[in-house]
Amino acid sequence: MTDTPFPSSYLKIQRAKHHISDLNAQIAGFVKRRPYRLIAEADPKIPGKYYGVVKIREKIPDVWRIILGEAVHNLRSALDHMAVELVRRNGGDTKRVQFPFAVSVDRLEEAIAQGHIDRASPQVVEKVRSLKPYKGGNEALRAVHDLDVTDKHDSLVTVGETAGFQRLGLEGRGVTISAVKFTPVKDGMKVLSFPAGGDVEINQDPEITIDVTFGRGQPFQGQPVVPTLHQLTELAEGVIASFGPLV
Repeated sequence: MTDTPFPSSYLKIQRAKHHISDLNAQIAGFVKRRPYRLIAEADPKIPGKYYGVVKIREKIPDVWRIILGEAVHNLRSALDHMAVELVRRNGGDTKRVQFPFAVSVDRLEEAIAQGHIDRASPQVVEKVRSLKPYKGGNEALRAVHDLDVTDKHDSLVTVGETAGFQRLGLEGRGVTISAVKFTPVKDGMKVLSFPAGGDVEINQDPEITIDVTFGRGQPFQGQPVVPTLHQLTELAEGVIASFGPLV
């Protein structure tokens, strides 16, 4: 066949990229609004000791979790659309066909049967096996499925953040602190201590850094969301492209 295979899969990939770009732009705007402040507060018990205390002016929007879930779902759907087309091109029944994911290598054949990808050609089935879409195999590929399941059946995929302040200007009297990084981010948390007075004063307008990460208990826990989504997109594209020669 001369037509490009899997057109709907690539449309799903493009939609995922749109969501990732949207999320990236929203994160950049969030950082630009300077949602966190760092203020100096005196220790009431120790004269001359001060703390750098985080004050939250704006929380991470809940909609980010929805955008993240939509991006992941489009990647998962791209693989399912590919599976359906592979079965269709082999003359098989496309009902309930999906790309198979297994909990372990021992359950892969069961997943292949349940996903009905075995209605495609033997070469396709062998290719699926080589991708190792199970826990303990291709963990990143399996994570696309796990994140999608979480978003659809459990709860929204959670996000966290690692934040920091740079250009603190804390130098003098034996103190040299130019930056601080912390996670989780909580209002009123103390992230550093220093003696104040004389030439040691905290910069009230430091540069803010924020890494939005996958939340606790999720695949890629603590990893930055946008770069990881880009990697998963490249992975899904590569998987789809690898089946091209088989149609």
